Amino acid sequence: MYFGAYDGINSVDLWKSNGTAEGTVLVSDVAVSGGNSLYKSLVVAGNLIYYVVTDRVPNVERRNLLVKTDGTNQGTTIVKNVYPNDANSFLSKRVAVNDIIFFIGFANDIFDDIPGEVLWQSDGTEQGTIPLREFSMYDYYELYTRNMTALNGILYFVPRGIVNPREGNQTGDQLWRSEGTVEGTQVVKQIGSKDVRQAAQPICQGFQPLKS
Repeated sequence: MYFGAYDGINSVDLWKSNGTAEGTVLVSDVAVSGGNSLYKSLVVAGNLIYYVVTDRVPNVERRNLLVKTDGTNQGTTIVKNVYPNDANSFLSKRVAVNDIIFFIGFANDIFDDIPGEVLWQSDGTEQGTIPLREFSMYDYYELYTRNMTALNGILYFVPRGIVNPREGNQTGDQLWRSEGTVEGTQVVKQIGSKDVRQAAQPICQGFQPLKS
């Protein structure tokens, strides 16, 4: 079992347990300070655990660290520091699709000086951790993108209706899909009018094909 914990010595970091006191140990001390984001960020993709540590290096920068681990200190590495030096940025809502993880990032300058949300994907490498699509934000305290669901190797999700606030592009709250590429991240089908915000209902994951 893996979990985030604070022992009063290290920052909030990843621990593991086999159900005994002796087998409950710190995996790796990654966070310099803070690290509370780890509590809600654990996700498994392939044979690896991914999590996010948000901390601050004194007199240097704020860091949003995407970390992967095989459960050992030696096998714990920082994949990428996302949005360094943005004091209001954060990462949330991670979903695994096969060996790839998707997550939502928030930053202040997504649309030049206008904040927004971004769908990211990561294959566990820095080069393979890339932004896929920008969306407008709802507020500074809660990400709007929701219903992130993995099905048959595809990510489905519902972002906010306005795609680019500068251009005024509005799709309504539609069902989107992503194959993990920029070109493969698109609306599944435009439902309703673009002039009227359409609220997509929660996505069902348990699809059952009909017998002929």
